[in-house]
Amino acid sequence: SAAGFVGGALQFSRIEFKNCINKGNITLTPKGGNSTTTSKPGNEKMPSVAGLMGIGVHCSFKFENCVNTGNMWITTDEYTGNIYAAGLLGSAQGNGNVEVKNSVNTGNMNIHTDYEYAQHRFRVGGLVGMGGKTGDIQNCINLGEITHTTTNTTAQTGGNARAAGIIADVGGSGAYTVNNCINTGDVIFSANYNQPVGGVVGYINNGTATNLVNLGRVESKSTNLVL
Repeated sequence: SAAGFVGGALQFSRIEFKNCINKGNITLTPKGGNSTTTSKPGNEKMPSVAGLMGIGVHCSFKFENCVNTGNMWITTDEYTGNIYAAGLLGSAQGNGNVEVKNSVNTGNMNIHTDYEYAQHRFRVGGLVGMGGKTGDIQNCINLGEITHTTTNTTAQTGGNARAAGIIADVGGSGAYTVNNCINTGDVIFSANYNQPVGGVVGYINNGTATNLVNLGRVESKSTNLVL
């Protein structure tokens, strides 16, 4: 994992970022292990990249008045696994709450893959990639562009790709709220998966999304577009 402030954390009851600014660019070229099959990477790496916090497992987070202006470039090899990327928080996994208030991302995210497997997972968001079990995102803006390109032309119907200007995936089954948020950045996702791509929210399982504005272009090979 890579981030402007903290790469990763495990089982913290609460991690807070207040009035934090990341201006640094991040370039990541993760290398996975060798594989003897064509269906799944071997010894797969799961890069989680963000301006402030890369990944947290069973952690709760609060981001308040935070800004990321740094750009990100991620280029993966054939055996690299899942990808999580965002302006503030790449991935919150397991139990935990994610709270984001009055925060902004202006950085662009550029991801290129030379492969696609049905088992792979992409979570790319302007502010949050994968958002934990529960969460509350209020009064946030994304101005950055999200661009994914691939040289693979074979459709992967079992793949799991989600991208959006504010949050790609709310994560768990708990209640989530996304309110008063604006996206102006384009979301261009070229993965050959039939999965949700949105201007503001990519996927929400249990929660509410209100007072949202999308002014960016949304483009995907998926038929599941949430504008």
